Amino acid sequence: MRFDVKKFVFMAIKDIKNAFFEKAQEKGIIDFIFPGPDTKEVPEDIEACALAIKNLRSLSVTEQLELDDHSQADEISHKIISTKHHLEQLSEKERLLELEISRTEVFGDFSAEDIEYISKETGKKFHFFCAKQDLFEEETLPEDLMYLDSGHGLDYFFSINEKTKEYKNMIEMKVPIPVNMTKNSLRKVRLEKEEVENTFKSFQKYNKFLHEALREKLNAYALFFCAK
Repeated sequence: MRFDVKKFVFMAIKDIKNAFFEKAQEKGIIDFIFPGPDTKEVPEDIEACALAIKNLRSLSVTEQLELDDHSQADEISHKIISTKHHLEQLSEKERLLELEISRTEVFGDFSAEDIEYISKETGKKFHFFCAKQDLFEEETLPEDLMYLDSGHGLDYFFSINEKTKEYKNMIEMKVPIPVNMTKNSLRKVRLEKEEVENTFKSFQKYNKFLHEALREKLNAYALFFCAK
């Protein structure tokens, strides 16, 4: 006799697996088909949906948007992933700019164009240096070195010479742009980051929808794979 059957994918936590199989055995109406050892790679759309859900975990729970068309899941997932990546890039830019400000703030604001012009007209070389704090406490400071300030356990200096010159126990610091320009760049990055953060937070309303779409995708994939 031929009976019509239906295929299902069972998903549950590991702790109740044994109890589930015992109950199923008692009923005797389920034929389990287990995937073979040569499991294929998970499709890209399933990976993207799972990653999008993972990215949303850091956000506070908000009212969920009810959607029935799971075909939208791929587009939404990729938007979430790309927005999260953009946010991470901006965070890294912010971190690097903050480090650069901390490194060069002691030299203050100056005009890079003016220094370049003066150097070109006079032939003088302008250099920034740092050294361990109190290096010259018991030594005479070279005449061509100007003390600027101290911070982070270091003393900072500025020199103007006919040619590039090195000083014992001192490190030359490259300051390509003045700190005011770096601070301006930081302000722009923070404004952009705030906008991207707001966009990213708006995706939280798709959390439930993406879970439903992922369940459907996994179900379809597993049934197709097990049927082969």
